[in-house]
Amino acid sequence: MDNRKKGVILSYLYLVIQTVVNLIYVPMVLNLLGKSEYGLYQLVASVFAYISIFEASISSGVLRYYCNVNVSGDTKKKENILAIARIIYRILSVIIVVVGLVGIHFFRIYFKNSLTEAELNESSIMLVILIINMIVTMSNAIYLATINAHERFAVLKILAIIVQLMQPIICAFVLVRFPYAMSITVIQLLLNCMVSIYRFYYSRTVLSVTVRLHEFDSNLAKNIILFASSILLASIADQIFWRADQILLGKMYSTTVVAVYSIGAQIYTNFSFVGTAISSVFFPKLSFLFSQKNGIEKISELFIQVGRISFQVVFLVLTAFYIFGKEFISFWVGKYYMEAYYIAMLILVPFTIDIIQNLGLSILQVVNKYNFRAKMYFVSAIANVFTTYFMARTWGGIGAAASTGMTMFVTSGLILNIYYQKIIKLNVVLFWKNILLIFVKLLPVVVISYLGNEMIQLPETAIFLIIKMSLYSIFYFSVLYLLVMSDEEKNILKGIVSSIKFRRYKS
Repeated sequence: MDNRKKGVILSYLYLVIQTVVNLIYVPMVLNLLGKSEYGLYQLVASVFAYISIFEASISSGVLRYYCNVNVSGDTKKKENILAIARIIYRILSVIIVVVGLVGIHFFRIYFKNSLTEAELNESSIMLVILIINMIVTMSNAIYLATINAHERFAVLKILAIIVQLMQPIICAFVLVRFPYAMSITVIQLLLNCMVSIYRFYYSRTVLSVTVRLHEFDSNLAKNIILFASSILLASIADQIFWRADQILLGKMYSTTVVAVYSIGAQIYTNFSFVGTAISSVFFPKLSFLFSQKNGIEKISELFIQVGRISFQVVFLVLTAFYIFGKEFISFWVGKYYMEAYYIAMLILVPFTIDIIQNLGLSILQVVNKYNFRAKMYFVSAIANVFTTYFMARTWGGIGAAASTGMTMFVTSGLILNIYYQKIIKLNVVLFWKNILLIFVKLLPVVVISYLGNEMIQLPETAIFLIIKMSLYSIFYFSVLYLLVMSDEEKNILKGIVSSIKFRRYKS
């Protein structure tokens, strides 16, 4: 089984584990911390997200240039790129410390009327811990890029699975004794240190990665920073989309309202991993295809293929939540949080477009056209802040979610698709013909299942909910395999299943 298939399989395994863990972890944390402390944790995480995007931005720039050189096999250039990137990271670490400390000051001013003095003091300490966490991540980012460039996705996914399993176990023991939001940030810092040490060890010993400055190429450094700047701008816009709602609600209402909204946010955040699990492993391949003759045509074919597979998986999750979501939330966190269902649905529907076209973001990076997406998202995100403010004042969390959902539809659903078609020359028309055909074939499954769930009244227990969701999944996949999947998609599925069986037999 090749590295990409391993990466996709492990990504979905991680998604399943993450979902199961969250089913236990979120109610546990809510019970141990209480709504106010949990809301405070989500609020601080929202603010810190703006600082943490620096690492992801520069890492993308390093990955792009390192992948290009890795194909040629020039060891000297690879060492030099990583050395230059390390210098950039060190400078950014200083900037993050300065920005973080200033941010803490303004955080206290902004929330002084909506948070208690104790909450302000605790949140300030949490932000300091998160800044330290970010410095650890920054120092390790070049090794993350090298592991991705060598397509060792399995290593990264296994690490993510280990952390996903360890965090709730450690939290369960610690929060009983220290039931504070700050405790979670300390645990996250320790786990991140563990992961960073292993990435360093793996890159140096297994991949034999060496970081050595042969000459400081100012032009390369400039290109990395310029490329990363567009990623950074888009990342800031993304964080405004996903985090501004909670910050505004925290200012206008209370941490309790933020806690309710954050439950909806947990749902659409987990939803995002369903589609990105596939597209996240294709960056090195896109770089290779782009260097070939008729590269865009080949990339366009891959864009459609990955989009079809992503939609088949994403549509199952979206429709299952539509049918059973209210029951799920009731059992998961309680009927008090039922508003989270509507918050999640208002964002999940337009977000589906962004998820199934997630490979398009990597394509923009490869063809060096990401700057358009960055500028467009930044402008629309700022506009979204204003519409969210006015809509949230009237309809609370529902209004905030509706504003964000509408903005996403205009940007990802309309503007970006036109750009893909006209400028990048991807065959977007054919892409949506494929998606529409899949939708039409699967729609009867959704309608029949929804009506059946409404008409057949079963006892409201977790066991019956699991049975209903399992039956729906079987019904969905049966129709999907018989009427929707192409021969190529069936062969991919058979290959994955055969590989899993073979590996199990060998073990």
